Amino acid sequence: IKIDKALTLKSTAGAATTTIEVEEEIGKKTIGIQVVGTNLGVVTIDGFTVTGFTEGGIIQGMAAGPGTTVHVLNNNVTPRGDYLRNGIQVSGNDSTVKGNTVYGARLTPDWASTAIHVVNANNVTVEDNIIHGDTDYGLDTGIGVTHWSTTIGTIGNITIRNNTITNADYPLYFHNQYAASKVDGVTFEKNKVTSFKEAVSTTVTGSTANIDASPNWWGTPAGPKAGSVMAGVPYAPWCANEA
Repeated sequence: IKIDKALTLKSTAGAATTTIEVEEEIGKKTIGIQVVGTNLGVVTIDGFTVTGFTEGGIIQGMAAGPGTTVHVLNNNVTPRGDYLRNGIQVSGNDSTVKGNTVYGARLTPDWASTAIHVVNANNVTVEDNIIHGDTDYGLDTGIGVTHWSTTIGTIGNITIRNNTITNADYPLYFHNQYAASKVDGVTFEKNKVTSFKEAVSTTVTGSTANIDASPNWWGTPAGPKAGSVMAGVPYAPWCANEA
């Protein structure tokens, strides 16, 4: 499904009984729901199970961000087999990703999969989502924040809270592609994070500032292990239990 205008796509019965299943195309990477085009206004996608895709679940491409706000609400997103690029991606300012369940897998040995991806966007809220890395294959990144633009100087005011992230190597990951780019202002709080390699990590060419990763539950009362949080990011105090 491609969306190229402002609309609300909402199921009447909810995700448990309303399914969008992508037909398998041998040798082709597929996307379940894709928002395309700029300056569309507001697009809302609410209450579907999106499954059977082989690349992306509910995706707003990087080039589709300007002038388009996307709200992704109350969906279940599951890839076909053991391949995922991005489960949900938003690139428009003022977007929301809330109440979704994303089942993850890996991408390739060289490129990472991401369950929920915020790219080139300001004023975004990601909350009350459940992210499961595949039991057999795992998941590379739980929630990713990416700056991949030479024309946008700074992105920020991104709030990530009350999410449950399980079996993702990197629960929160930052990628800053260009030297002049900056991520400034990300709050990661009240999330439940278990079974991971590094708590907060980054690939930085540009700069990051004002990243706060406290308080969160890291699967143990002792908090994340030493060295698993990128330098300069406060993560104490953390939650002593998952409640």
